[in-house]
Amino acid sequence: AGGGKGGPRATSWDNPHAKGKHLGVLAGADYSSATGINDTGEITGSSNAEAAILPFIWTKKGGLQQLPLLPGDTCGQAVAINKHGDVAAYSSGWNGARAFLWLRKGAVRNLGTLAGGNYSRAHDLNDSDEVAGISGSLAGDRAVLWTNDGIARDLGTLPGDFASEALAINNAGDVVGYSKGPTGMRAFLWTNSGG
Repeated sequence: AGGGKGGPRATSWDNPHAKGKHLGVLAGADYSSATGINDTGEITGSSNAEAAILPFIWTKKGGLQQLPLLPGDTCGQAVAINKHGDVAAYSSGWNGARAFLWLRKGAVRNLGTLAGGNYSRAHDLNDSDEVAGISGSLAGDRAVLWTNDGIARDLGTLPGDFASEALAINNAGDVVGYSKGPTGMRAFLWTNSGG
């Protein structure tokens, strides 16, 4: 939604007939965008501040608050929030992008990469703090599931493909995304029982 000093502002609506509520921007920023919302109305997103895009969480009680970045990083984006208020995000700096999980209790967990990878990005999380995303690896870009016990699980590709990316995860741990190869992109569904 438009508004503010010169750019779009993240906006929420409580019902289809209500006027949108601008969430604001971080100090010194001129735009924000929302990327996730949970059932209690807590919202994640990103706002530009000076020369960097920074992740935020918005709550009715606390308003707009910047999330921390991984050590040494200068920018990042918050992408999803679960019912506990835990946030999947990624930050980046000179070492590239790295997925992380911000826990409501204040801890920041670097999710790491698959073996041989030099970057990762989170795209979604479920209420068990399992995170779906992408990681570089020795075999190339791979869909990854970070389990709540800290393991990065390579979800592979569809037969004949060379890359994949996980985009969403549900509370059962099912992951959806795409696999890419010589014939183009194909959607996939990965489950614990069926792979």
